[in-house]
Amino acid sequence: MTPFLLEAPVEDMERQVMALKACMDEASRVVLDGYVLGIDGYKRDQWVYPDRYMDERGKGFWNQIQGSIERIKKNGTAKS
Repeated sequence: MTPFLLEAPVEDMERQVMALKACMDEASRVVLDGYVLGIDGYKRDQWVYPDRYMDERGKGFWNQIQGSIERIKKNGTAKS
């Protein structure tokens, strides 16, 4: 399975999702002699912050970056 991540303005997200799905449908139709693979992850209620893709492998690094951002906002520097 190869995941796709689509980034687009929220107000244009539905059109972008449908365009990506059309591309994926066409690609599978060509490669698989007319067969169209299904997709998952099409969840309209998860298109808006704070719902987003989060890979568990990067969670620690993400939290570290967020901590640095908070320190910069508070102290003007990322150092503790």
